[in-house]
Amino acid sequence: MSTKSSDSSRDFRLKEMEGRMRAMEKENEMLRQKLAGQASSSTLHVKTEELSRQYKDQLSAMRDEKDQEIQRLRVRRQRLTRDCFRYP
Repeated sequence: MSTKSSDSSRDFRLKEMEGRMRAMEKENEMLRQKLAGQASSSTLHVKTEELSRQYKDQLSAMRDEKDQEIQRLRVRRQRLTRDCFRYP
């Protein structure tokens, strides 16, 4: 009877350990997914920052180009105005 009792006890402990192992595997998988989510979130943040930097650079270049064009137009207007007064 003690052999049967020890076999039952061993089977119970084995099943309990298997259950714990499955629970740990599930937790491990959830942590991996969470970590993968954080990595993609970090990647997304880096990409967003890069796109933001590129946008700001392009916007700055467009402003510079616009300012230069305005300056060229002012110079041209001044020349035209001066020429109009010079040759009435």
